[in-house]
Amino acid sequence: MKGYIGKQVYDSNGILIGVVDKVWKRWNKNKKSLGVKIHENIRDTMFRGTTKLIPIPEEILQKNTEVITLNKTVDYLSKLWIQTVIHNLASNDEMIEKVVYDKNLSRIGVISSWIESKGELKQYECILDPYICDKYNLSYNILYPIPLEYLNYMRDTIMLNKTFNQLKKLWKHNNKDVKKKTKINKKTSAKTKSYNKSKSKTKIKNKK
Repeated sequence: MKGYIGKQVYDSNGILIGVVDKVWKRWNKNKKSLGVKIHENIRDTMFRGTTKLIPIPEEILQKNTEVITLNKTVDYLSKLWIQTVIHNLASNDEMIEKVVYDKNLSRIGVISSWIESKGELKQYECILDPYICDKYNLSYNILYPIPLEYLNYMRDTIMLNKTFNQLKKLWKHNNKDVKKKTKINKKTSAKTKSYNKSKSKTKIKNKK
């Protein structure tokens, strides 16, 4: 976390985007998402004058040294920011920081980030309210996924077409898939190391 906060963020062309203000872990805790405060030089022209934190998923980071460099341009990010997603009623910049309610009109949390691929939004990510975390024994300040097909409509708040229990089942199922992949990767890595050691021993014997 400390490796990101306060660092300047540049796009792939070397244009200053802003400064990292927040870092969130994702629900599977393997990836992070940065909340970037946009620099005033591009805020009005590229990001509709927003004072909200722009979400930068860890997948588009190219380098993290004294500064952070992305593998995307500021133009790419700005188009994603104003992209309309939910039934042509709201754009991404309107969705960020909106309160989310489930199908039973129970408040869940606040939209804080998203996941995208090739300029298309795949899902939103939500920070759950503390009392929800306490009630269901869930982690604080973790981004939980909200699939686009779960969005019902948006007025002043975002309404889902699923209950919170249905969301929990989705997260639990996805988390199992992630753990399975992690185990497979560990096994593959262990086999590779064992194979490399075997080759190394063979080479030593041949030299003798």
